[in-house]
This record gives sequence, structure tokens and C-alpha cells, in this order.
Amino acid sequence: MTFEGTRRLLASHGLRTLVLRRKPDEGCLLIAPDLSGRIIAVSLDGPGGENFGFVKEEAIANKGRNPQFNAYGGALRWWIGPEGGQYGLAFPPGTNRFDLDSWRIPEEYNGKSFNVLYPKDTEGSAALLGAECRLENASGTRFHIGVSCRIGLIGSPLPPKKKSASLRHFGYRCEMCFENLSSAPMRRETGLVSIWMLGMYMPSAHAFVIAPFEKGGAKKIVTDTYFSPSGLSRHRLMIRENDGYLVFRADGKERSKIGLSRSRASATLGSIDFTRNLLTVWRFPVRRRMAYVNSLWELQKHPYSGDVVNSYNDDGKIGDFYELECSSPALALLPGERARFPLDIHHFDGPHEALLKTTSRLLGRKLRETDLRT
Repeated sequence: MTFEGTRRLLASHGLRTLVLRRKPDEGCLLIAPDLSGRIIAVSLDGPGGENFGFVKEEAIANKGRNPQFNAYGGALRWWIGPEGGQYGLAFPPGTNRFDLDSWRIPEEYNGKSFNVLYPKDTEGSAALLGAECRLENASGTRFHIGVSCRIGLIGSPLPPKKKSASLRHFGYRCEMCFENLSSAPMRRETGLVSIWMLGMYMPSAHAFVIAPFEKGGAKKIVTDTYFSPSGLSRHRLMIRENDGYLVFRADGKERSKIGLSRSRASATLGSIDFTRNLLTVWRFPVRRRMAYVNSLWELQKHPYSGDVVNSYNDDGKIGDFYELECSSPALALLPGERARFPLDIHHFDGPHEALLKTTSRLLGRKLRETDLRT
């Protein structure tokens, strides 16, 4: 689906849209204020170009009517962690079952309509949106959170001497802010929350997620048992321990997920798709001395030893997509206290060799090209 086709789809169902861009025929992004302010489409070729964010048309047409999960899609959305466990927000209060039948994603943070402070028109170079959310976790703790989202266009992270004339770039920053609007503090004993950022992208047989990791970190390198109790095969997950990175297949063919903890995660995450000649790089803060919420679907012994970075690959049952994900630390906010989490996203397209060099440069690891083949 094209960028403009996505805009028309939302408009046909009465959903507002905002376009951020600087020049008519260059990179642009499409914000959907009525779908929790998510970035629903991104293109490097202006409105007529391909939207490489996943969009599920039937979910948009069915907005709010699926009590379990409306998988609208979007190149970037925010959620509230954790997903599973006794403090999870995707399971009903008092549950002792953490399975797919019990799982549900509240529309309160998946499809709530956001107020738009700016731009005043339907187009600009930056946007600020916000809403209030009321939620309850699996232990019955209630939250009242003010959420704001500031999105703006940014330049290339490459220094001028390192830029390749053969590559095009489009980048943006999304800064999420949570404020505790409740009269009670958020307490560790009853469940903390996190700012959780997720991007849904179109998969292909030649698409791979690349996650750098700290070689000297504690515990195992990666959690790969979210949906596979015995772990993932080498065909789906390749770990280059001596080189400090892993490669996760992003083909949309098998439901699988990986995660890296605070001692292992790098402050970057990327994916490269040789079908579209597209490189995507995420940059975000990692706080190694702070706790992170645990989203595993189980009654947890360690609810604050969760992941900083995740990637998910669907099998087509929810939709044809893979995800890049990152999270803030666990937030123990006092009444009226705020926390911010910035995320920079950069997209590049161009020739194969230039993409590989830029990937290695921005992720800080020398990649083996043989790892990025079927």
C-alpha cells in the first residue's frame, strides 16, 4: 500500500491524519491521532511512495470492536509495559492464566483518540499530541497516566564525511512522556509501568533484524523462549558471540520473539531488507543500573528483570509483519511526576554495498555478509 493509499484508507473511515515532511517529493510520515497518535505510514518517496509500515485494513474498518486486540499496524506506536505476569496490563485482574485466550490489548492505549496541540493544519514538520489513560494491571492496581507524544523530523546521524551520495535518508524523533495523574505513587510492590515503543514493518524472505549486544554482559545473551520453549533454531536466530551481534529472521513465517536484557542490550537496533534495499536503525537510551519490567507470559519470580530490546516476527495470523521494539526502565512515578523516553529512527535506501557499510557503522559492529543470506 502506498503512503497516500494509507491516508485515504483512514479518511474513508473518518480517522484524522497528520503529514510531517519538509519537501513534497521526499521522505514523509503519516500520524493517526485517532489511533493513539501512532505513526501509521512512512515513505522515502513522498505521498506516492510505498508505505513500508504494516497496515491491517480490516482492523481499521473494525476499530474498537475486537475486545482482544485491534492490530491496526503502524510504523511506530507506543504501548504500556509490562504485557504479561502478575503486573501485566494485557491480562485481566486476578487471572492465573497467561495464554492467548486470556490476552487482550486495551483500546485505552491501542486506539484511543489523541488531542493535537500542533500542527494546527493537517501538515507540518513537527507534532505534539496527548491524552489521558486509565488502566488496571493483572494484580488489580489502577493507573491514571497522562501521555504525550512529540514527533519531529531529524537529519542523518552520519557525519558529513561518512555520508554516501548513493543513499537516501529519512529520520525522525519520537519522544514519549508519561505523567502520573493519580493521587497515589507508583509502587514496586503493586506493579510499575514502562514506555514501550513498537514498530511494525513489512517482512520479506531477505529481511533480517540485527541486534548488537554487550559481550561482557551478565547472564545469557538473548531470551528466545517467548513462544518457543526449546528456543529458536539457527535458521531463525544466529548469534555471533565473538562479534557482538545477533541476526533474527524477519520473514513473517513463524511466530517468534527475542529479547535482550539491560546488561546485554545496546543502545541501537536495526533491520535490513534486501528486497526493498531498506535499512532501518533505532537509537534510544539504555539505563543499565535501573530495573526493567518483565513481559513474559507467566507468574514471574523476577518481575523487574525484563528486556530493554525486543523483536517479534509474526506468522501471518495477526498480520504480515515483523517488529522492532524498545522500552524505558520501570517507572516509579510520584503524583505529578513525569518521565520521558526519546527514540530516534533512521531509514536509508540505496545500493547493497552502501547499506552494509552504513549498517556496520551505525550499529557499531562489523557484519559478516554471509549472515544476511537465506
